Amino acid sequence: MSSNGVLKRDPTGRRLALIKHFDDAEATDSDTLALASGLSWFTDELGGIPRGAAILLSGDPGLGKTTLALQIASAAATLCQKVLYIATEQTSEALSRRLSQVSRCPRAKHYLTIKDDLYDLRVLPALLTHKLLNPVSPLFGTRLIVIDSLQGCTGLSPSDRESWSAILDFMRRASGVGLSVLALAHKTKGGAIAGPRTLEHSCDVTMIMKRGVACRSVEVLKNRFGPSSSEPIPLRFNRDTTCLEQAPIGHGATANVYTIGRGGIIPIEAAIVPARSDRGFIKCPGMSAREVETLADVLERCWKEARTMWAMGVTVRAPAGFVQNRDHSLAIIAVMMAALRRASIPGDTIVLGDIGLDGRTVPASEESWQELEAAINVGELQGIRRILSSAGPRAECDAPAGCAIETVKDIGHLVQLLEANDE
Repeated sequence: MSSNGVLKRDPTGRRLALIKHFDDAEATDSDTLALASGLSWFTDELGGIPRGAAILLSGDPGLGKTTLALQIASAAATLCQKVLYIATEQTSEALSRRLSQVSRCPRAKHYLTIKDDLYDLRVLPALLTHKLLNPVSPLFGTRLIVIDSLQGCTGLSPSDRESWSAILDFMRRASGVGLSVLALAHKTKGGAIAGPRTLEHSCDVTMIMKRGVACRSVEVLKNRFGPSSSEPIPLRFNRDTTCLEQAPIGHGATANVYTIGRGGIIPIEAAIVPARSDRGFIKCPGMSAREVETLADVLERCWKEARTMWAMGVTVRAPAGFVQNRDHSLAIIAVMMAALRRASIPGDTIVLGDIGLDGRTVPASEESWQELEAAINVGELQGIRRILSSAGPRAECDAPAGCAIETVKDIGHLVQLLEANDE
């Protein structure tokens, strides 16, 4: 055989005779997937998308994962690269209408195929062999595959070993023949990526999308082709194009943290943006102005870096009906500190307790510890690895397996614990 027809084998050892035809069908010999203009922030952050890359994007519903996936798919299709979009949650008609909003280039529709009849992802390996690598198939020559999403409408349990084994086998074999895969996944209540641990290990790039107060954000947790993102990438929806674009919020930042309430795990978010006036502001819906100012004064006295917040706009948000004046001021302080430091608090961390006027923590109430134990008993803390709490009579309660409870003494100690996480 010629050098262009060298026989290749997939990771299972089987010879792939179709590899020669697949290579010949490529529109370009580039080692990276080309994307049309408009996604420079995405390609710059990843350092390009090499052929055969496996990318995992996770996040809560309604954040814009499908919009971003359609933007990436249409940007590749616009440059005459075949794209297969596997939809497990929406119909092809709905996605086609959304695609018309995301991209108005006729080539995008011509080179992008939406498939919504793949009800069982266990057939993905067969799809690769009989469709994507078959020279007589219309899907032959595909460069990018989007799976939206891995869990589907009904949800795919991490314990379904047969299905996950087929998915991971497909991604591994697709990578071996130069097919790039973008897979969308859900998040657990604890903030972890839904699915087995081997899913993250099998992907070259892992990204997580979060909802901030001022904007959405994408954080690159893992990147085999370049450095991981040190700061979340702020994104916003463009009202004219309805696409996601990088948000120009200057030196702003967002952060979130989880605490425990009557409804179980509760997220608290904070955002800082440059103030539009000479003096900044601090907002925390659900708390009185005096309570907000008291917390800010305590933070400023005990942590000198907090003095910069008076030149910024700081907004703290929690779910509606959330009682923020009982055993949650420690979490509010923590998320404000993280936003001001432009750092992040891991999604596997829960903060619980109060802060006194002297900057020392106040023991959490018995009711809060009961709520924490109830969440542990129902298994809601799966994926939680760390609980930062103020000292109290129940501070030594039984934590779930793999989770450590650390006692926070004061704001200075909280700073040390958060900084240790950044190292």
